[in-house]
Amino acid sequence: MGIVDVYKRYKATYRNYVSVIWNLYKKKDAIDAIFKDGTRGRLSAETISILSKVVESGTGYSKAMEIVQTERIPFKNNIIIMHGLKNNGDIVGVFLREDYKFLNVKNKVVIDIGASIGDSAVYFSLNGATKVIGLEPYPNSFNFAVRNVKDNNLDEKIELLNASYGKDGEALVDENLKNNTGMDLKLFEEGKKIRVYSLKSLIDKFKINMAVLKMDCEGCEFNLLHEENSTLAKFSQMQIECHYECQPLMEKLRDAGLNVNCTKPKKVFNAYNTDPKMLVRWIYASRPE
Repeated sequence: MGIVDVYKRYKATYRNYVSVIWNLYKKKDAIDAIFKDGTRGRLSAETISILSKVVESGTGYSKAMEIVQTERIPFKNNIIIMHGLKNNGDIVGVFLREDYKFLNVKNKVVIDIGASIGDSAVYFSLNGATKVIGLEPYPNSFNFAVRNVKDNNLDEKIELLNASYGKDGEALVDENLKNNTGMDLKLFEEGKKIRVYSLKSLIDKFKINMAVLKMDCEGCEFNLLHEENSTLAKFSQMQIECHYECQPLMEKLRDAGLNVNCTKPKKVFNAYNTDPKMLVRWIYASRPE
């Protein structure tokens, strides 16, 4: 998200938004915030950020505070436990906006690349997926995902891999990274060794025939260009967050026999990413009936 978008979001959420933004810039540990309705709180920087996102989705101030403080999200007659939501994941996009409602996951296997804290995996399970295979490379987010799957009693439906997507092999990741939302897979010289799977390897490993693919991995989606069309043919639907020039990827999916559409591109600056200047859009792909 761009700086202007963040400014607008804070302005719409906090009555004292100038003070809030200034104290965030000064990296204060605790910040006095006043919501638009007059509600006050002394909040951490992480809480300030996630609360503004929840409020922006249309949730009232009191309910937003309750969600963030209790790590409990109401969703379709369920109360979802989501540890780690202040630092990682995207509970607003997954549960409040339902960004993945395009995907028909009922009675399907879902491969979730960029599983983060397990928010999207839980979402797919609650929407009828028979099995979700989630890949998350960073140990901090992966550990939250394991807790969230267990605490939501979804162990039998979700299998998590502390792994990344790309060319088959291995990679080293920093185990100490706390906030890795929006971060691509960095090349570390030391750290925890994780597996890197291609789609073909995942299909062979889990004996997948027709599945749904979700990808949000800050650039790793371009590894799809190196997959065989016969591998991509194993998927009935895909939803991919594309972070740079998407035309080659869309052409690849069309060559594999998928109908492809996309949203309008949006310029985003992400300081956590290797290439921070991104052009983000959703790619939606479906196999013809």
